[in-house]
Amino acid sequence: MFPRQTGVALITVILISAIIILMVFAMTEQQVVDARRSSNMTERYQAYMFAEWAEGWAKRILLEDTNTTDHKQEDWTTVIPPFEVDGGFISGSITDRSGCFNLNNLVDAAGNPQPVDIERYKRLLAALELDSGLADATVDWLDKDSNLTFPHGAESDHYARLEPPYAIANQPFVSSSELLAVKGYDAEIFSKLGPYVCALPVSNSKINVNFAEIPVLMSMAPAISQAVAEAIVQERDKPQQGLVTKDGFASVDDMLNGPSLNSLLPATVKTDIKTRYGVVSSYFLLQTDTSFSRSDMVVYSLFERNSGSKKITTHFRAQGSY
Repeated sequence: MFPRQTGVALITVILISAIIILMVFAMTEQQVVDARRSSNMTERYQAYMFAEWAEGWAKRILLEDTNTTDHKQEDWTTVIPPFEVDGGFISGSITDRSGCFNLNNLVDAAGNPQPVDIERYKRLLAALELDSGLADATVDWLDKDSNLTFPHGAESDHYARLEPPYAIANQPFVSSSELLAVKGYDAEIFSKLGPYVCALPVSNSKINVNFAEIPVLMSMAPAISQAVAEAIVQERDKPQQGLVTKDGFASVDDMLNGPSLNSLLPATVKTDIKTRYGVVSSYFLLQTDTSFSRSDMVVYSLFERNSGSKKITTHFRAQGSY
């Protein structure tokens, strides 16, 4: 019996040794995973610090802008190509966000619909060959009541019946991409509409005509066709004789009294446009692309510039998409 006992003992030792080896291997592998996770967190933190540094740079550039108007030839519109920093790379760009249609203008601060802005939004949708009825559901998404906007609106009962169901916002948009949750919108519609709309943290923002694209200009008044809007852009952006660049319109009156609109619009419409449009930008979007070791990051920051107080406020910061 002694040899058999010896064999059993040997097998037991081998099994125990194998278990110990497996445990050591698992512990080592976990330590490697933990170390890699810690390294990734450190690298992402460093990349985020680069993005915060870029915010400081962008704010300084915007505050140094002393022009009385904002236009496409501004220094701050220059895209900064990737440049090397300690252990990584960083690049960035500042884009105007006052030349787009602010979705939050569809209702006032109390959540009540603003008819003039709603009509402008419908004209913007029509200019893009989209269903103007989308405006009704958008107003219902924003307003604070449960009254259906006729005929294409949607209140909480519509969203409660979806699979899966979700709640209606009844508050301002934080990002224009939230439109994808509103009745009637899909990815194809948003791809057409997205470049011309934004979500600013106010309900009374003015559109800077020096950055407004053709569909946004068409939404100003029913009489402004695509051909008229294209002519406005020519007047705004085409350099005059002897000049290399054109610094946009000096004022809204400069646009309204130009050859495209002077005799086209009645005085009452011109007066309304002057109250809702301008040539100064208050909102800007910074896109920062950072790379540190194995961590790449894109950070978006929405700024508001108050030229009077020389102050810039960061309203929104997001990673990955905006």
